[in-house]
Amino acid sequence: MDVLIKISAIIIVIIVLIVSIFVVLSTNDEDKEYIDIEPPEIYDITGNTSGILGEILTISVKFSDNVDVTQADIFYRPASNNIWNTASIFSGSYDIKIPEDKLEDWYYYVTVDDAAGNGPIGKPSSDGSVYYTIYVTEQVEKPRKVFIEEGSASWCSNCPEIGQILDEMYDPDDPSFYYVSLIYDKNSKAKERLDNDYNIYGYPSVFFDGGYDVCCLDVTPEEKDISLFEEKLLKAASRKTANIYLNIDTKWNDSKEELECTVFVENKENEKYDGSLKVYITEKTSRWADYIGNSYHYSLIDYAINKEISVEANGNETYSETWLVSSSGLSNIYPENLWIVAVLFNSESTEKYSDPPRNENPFDAHYADAAEATDVANGTPSPGIGISFPQKWNRYILGIKLGTPFLFDTLVIGRIPIELNVNAPAGVDKVVITIKGLLKEKIVELTEEPYEWVWDTPAFGKYTIIATVYDKEGRPASHSLEVVAFIL
Repeated sequence: MDVLIKISAIIIVIIVLIVSIFVVLSTNDEDKEYIDIEPPEIYDITGNTSGILGEILTISVKFSDNVDVTQADIFYRPASNNIWNTASIFSGSYDIKIPEDKLEDWYYYVTVDDAAGNGPIGKPSSDGSVYYTIYVTEQVEKPRKVFIEEGSASWCSNCPEIGQILDEMYDPDDPSFYYVSLIYDKNSKAKERLDNDYNIYGYPSVFFDGGYDVCCLDVTPEEKDISLFEEKLLKAASRKTANIYLNIDTKWNDSKEELECTVFVENKENEKYDGSLKVYITEKTSRWADYIGNSYHYSLIDYAINKEISVEANGNETYSETWLVSSSGLSNIYPENLWIVAVLFNSESTEKYSDPPRNENPFDAHYADAAEATDVANGTPSPGIGISFPQKWNRYILGIKLGTPFLFDTLVIGRIPIELNVNAPAGVDKVVITIKGLLKEKIVELTEEPYEWVWDTPAFGKYTIIATVYDKEGRPASHSLEVVAFIL
């Protein structure tokens, strides 16, 4: 009897298990309780774009969720206002009206959420810490800015006149062109650009829009004036270029001494644009001086971005790089003295010559299609200083210039005045002249103009003259000259 009871119990258990399995297998998925843990996704959005004053600009977005998106919002504001406006973009698009009377950029970001609250997720952020930019321009199209690269060298006696003409013509507040000084013997990136890209023949050489036009080896002294450049600028500005919009933004991190550059490129052509993007980091008042002791301006110290790019037809791209001061090998980098120039060069090339009118030194010219520049920080540019007398590669007897020496770069016999060109927009605190050589080091401090001193202390052999200016903000700048001196 006990055996029968046990067998019956086992049979009942087996039946219950079979019934349970059948019930589970036959239950419809819709009867199960579903827990949604997957967040929604934004997989396409307008991103950075550009617009004009008074335009109604449409921002488009595409999103999805494994169940359903229940909320989609756009947050937008002008650059001058920190409060975000909010509107629904659930339909997939939203129109932002750009005012007609205020020229400023606009920012926006988009968030989406589902019924289970797995969001909000956003593009490019969900809280506005990162946002897209609408770069706003005037409706009236301004003339394209020409880009000029001035090939120079500190030992070039013919270069200062050309540099002075560019300085006189250039208005940083309302420029018709941007220019960069490429100082061959002071900066390796400048040397590489002049040698490899322009096959430079001599100095001074000025390249307009990537080599579209070249001068000024064949220019006579009487032709060295503003009219020399006005004609070439007008010619370059009126040539046909690709329809490309360019915008540059910079941020300086003082604690890390680094510069973040962001360049937005919009291709308004119906075909893909291929080219190269160069972002020149320059100093408004250069640490280097020319042959006659004048500080260079807008001299290249490095590139923030230097790369090949490709932008789809009617598309846009954003390029960002961070430049570290430590990577440049330079000291005394001041953000208020930096001037950043972004230039787009077309991938198509044309054979040009760096030695007109001889035309025996060819190079592949890639013309500039767009250029834009910006400051890094508000403030007064750094000081600059140069030794204007004596000059390199000359010989002097009792302070009289007698031409080029036979054996030495610069030869000084007898007492000689040391004359300086000082450029300090923030004001001069002091100027220090240091003479280093075989005999005792000599240091002279000057606090009033003219910044001159007569070197009449005994000297014999090779010496270095170092001139240093300190401005009212405590920023130094130096220039040095090596000489062979015989002074009794």
